Amino acid sequence: MERSLELLWSGRARGRRGPRPQLSVARIAEAAVRIADADGLEALSMQRIATELGYSTMALYKHIPSKDLLLEVAADVGAGRPPELDGGFRTAVRQWVGALWAGFLTRPWILRVPLDHTPVGPNQLAWLDRLLRPLLAAGLAGAEAR
Repeated sequence: MERSLELLWSGRARGRRGPRPQLSVARIAEAAVRIADADGLEALSMQRIATELGYSTMALYKHIPSKDLLLEVAADVGAGRPPELDGGFRTAVRQWVGALWAGFLTRPWILRVPLDHTPVGPNQLAWLDRLLRPLLAAGLAGAEAR
């Protein structure tokens, strides 16, 4: 989980010193999303991403040390930012569910990304936060909103 948090929130693997590399976690994740969007999760590999970006596979592993972490980062980037919600809590929840469903229709591969813990990426937590706001504003206590 610590490695996931580090990659998802800092955008870099630990222990990186020296000049800022041109290859980044964000660039790798964006390429992974493009590949998964075009050809599905099965087509996603470090080698394919490296080829698309013009780097060696080992260069990618310096930034994202495993395919599991790659999938987790790609799922967070693929989820994108949640929409702004308006109206009463029922309207806001319906908007949230509609946007989430539209995202899964656009990127169904996200549902197949295996995770060994709850999602902790900035975009995925933003989605949860965006849902909790209208629920809490409607008067639900913290435990009831979960």
